[in-house]
Amino acid sequence: MRGNEFLDKMELIDSAYIEAADAKLKKEQNVWVKWSVMAACLCLIVTTVIAVPNLLSKDKPKPNLKPGNTSEQLKEPNEPQDTCVFNYNEASKVVDAARKNIPGYFTEDLSTQELSAIIPDRQTAEMTFLGYAGFDGEGTLIDVVLQVDAPFLNEANVSVHFSNDELTQCYVIPGEPVISKLNGYDFEVYKWSSNAETFYYDAFGRINGCFIQISYRGSDEEQSKIDFEAVADCFTAYIDGKPNLSEVKADAIPEFFDLKLTLSEAKADADFGAYMLSTVPSGYVKESIRRYKNQNNDYLSALWTKGISNLSWKISHYNENDSARLTSVAQTENYDLSLYPIPRADSVPKELREIVDNPIFDANELTLEAVYKRAYKAGDTDEWRMEFSVKYNDVIVEVRTNGVEPEWVYQQLMKLLKK
Repeated sequence: MRGNEFLDKMELIDSAYIEAADAKLKKEQNVWVKWSVMAACLCLIVTTVIAVPNLLSKDKPKPNLKPGNTSEQLKEPNEPQDTCVFNYNEASKVVDAARKNIPGYFTEDLSTQELSAIIPDRQTAEMTFLGYAGFDGEGTLIDVVLQVDAPFLNEANVSVHFSNDELTQCYVIPGEPVISKLNGYDFEVYKWSSNAETFYYDAFGRINGCFIQISYRGSDEEQSKIDFEAVADCFTAYIDGKPNLSEVKADAIPEFFDLKLTLSEAKADADFGAYMLSTVPSGYVKESIRRYKNQNNDYLSALWTKGISNLSWKISHYNENDSARLTSVAQTENYDLSLYPIPRADSVPKELREIVDNPIFDANELTLEAVYKRAYKAGDTDEWRMEFSVKYNDVIVEVRTNGVEPEWVYQQLMKLLKK
């Protein structure tokens, strides 16, 4: 996975939608797919399906190698290493952690030279490394996420996260954590499982002034523990001042801005102003109008509220990632909410969830009937709710409302078509 793809998946939250406490939250991902608490807890960490060798001493068990692989594949460390002593902190639960807002955050793939500055000094001949670095809007390094692949070993999910700042830990344990000694370095090692199907292992420590989090996810408890200890042994085997994050630098800083606008300023925007609303329903007041651009996002958004009712209008460029949500009016299974009773997590087929969540209609095809098929009433207020997008050439207008009549929304969208 490339750094840009990771950031796309992790999605920065649009603060314009948060400013109204009762407004519906932005959902970049499928609304029925819930991030696990571990994904939120581990913040910017990427998980990659990998296989990692047991690199421990001969006195410790080795993972099962596939036929044709032998211990000759293991490289000896460049110099003698201390043994690893693992003292596990058994976590009772994990807690949510909000991602720190980093203005202008962007990523770049690591070059070969940058990789060599952070990869460990103990690895196998078949172990390969990919990764990316994250920077703030000024080009200051925030973190590095390393991904590893070793195809001849058992499957697992692993990520190694490097940072100059202390990494967030979200495990809950009774009392103070016990310390492990990994190749001479102090680490806190945690173990947790919520369902006896996935086993989580994490090691937090600091080497040469660099904070490191080694995360391992496996489905077999015994094998996961063996492989995790091998991974931890590998990624604590550093010499000669490594890992060295000072070698990781930004090649270029993408354009970034985050502006609060008036309605007249929004309508004058060269890229999206022609698609901004000229009027709003009676009684609605502006909460915010925002013009935002960074490496992965470029949009103009507005939010109006009336009590607990709200109207969100977001304009952005159409891109290939949106094509999966594009539907014709004739394909009612892609958008007609009357076909899918609440809770829709149970009624919508898995393969249709993304498009049913937020379909994109071509403006030339949109009908009032289709808008009504996107609208539904729920809750105590008995007000119309809807969410969908409309494509005008290379621009998308995304509408989210709670309390606005479907016919009013349709009329505003048709006015844009005339422009």
